[in-house]
Amino acid sequence: LDMRSILPRAVRDLAQELTRLPGIGPKTALRLSIHLLRQPYPIVANLANTLKNLHANVRTCTQCFNLAEQEQCFICRDANRERTVLCVVEDPLDVEAIEKTGAYTGLYHVLGGVLSPLEGITASTSSALEAKDVRRPLETCMMRRASAVVISPSLLTSAFSGRGTEVEVPTRKP
Repeated sequence: LDMRSILPRAVRDLAQELTRLPGIGPKTALRLSIHLLRQPYPIVANLANTLKNLHANVRTCTQCFNLAEQEQCFICRDANRERTVLCVVEDPLDVEAIEKTGAYTGLYHVLGGVLSPLEGITASTSSALEAKDVRRPLETCMMRRASAVVISPSLLTSAFSGRGTEVEVPTRKP
């Protein structure tokens, strides 16, 4: 942000932090900062508390790597889920979208992104395990194909007590 701005430092500092968010450029960040300044204090205080609680209350599920409030997410804790089918997805938003359909009753494995050696994200830094059998690639782009290749039956046996028999990898339109 422009250091010659006449806006107060607190507004500029908030705008600078907001530009760290995806899709928020300097102008939008300034607009959001001014918008928040115009809101009643209780609304802004509630937003601040919600942001503080985000890291305090959300963790990664130890079984599927989805977002969770406990050691395991509610899907992994659900005894009614079909434990022989595993849906491999890129991120928690994919789980959310699939769950909204109500059509899938199996378990998930959340990769936490796709492999991108250029960005330093490799099989050893991903939640994905070593590779062999995947029914379909995550998507058509090369990074997602590379991610699909590192998913193996060992993921089923190690993460899901050896009861998994089928790997389901959904495709998404770009």
